[in-house]
Amino acid sequence: MIAFMNETTIGGYEKLLETSESYRSNVGNMNKMMQLFAAESVQLKETMNDIRVSLDEVKTAVGECALGVMNVTETAVDLTGNVSGIGNEADSNLEIVVQLNGEVGKFKL
Repeated sequence: MIAFMNETTIGGYEKLLETSESYRSNVGNMNKMMQLFAAESVQLKETMNDIRVSLDEVKTAVGECALGVMNVTETAVDLTGNVSGIGNEADSNLEIVVQLNGEVGKFKL
């Protein structure tokens, strides 16, 4: 009986202790990996938030540029209309000058 206890029971108990130590070591390694994963997840979340903020800023800048282009276009259209109006007035003034020259030409000094 003592031989059985020394060989089988104590051997099994020692094997159980070795297995427990192995599990404990594996759990420790798994815990370290999970902590590393958690830290990387936090960093990834911060990076994604930074990207979102940057995209919002780009969106705002593009919107402002589009508004500026629209304002420039409206100003160019207005300017074209004004130049056309000035041309029409110049043509009208030329006609008046021709008429005045005709009237003045009737008088001989």
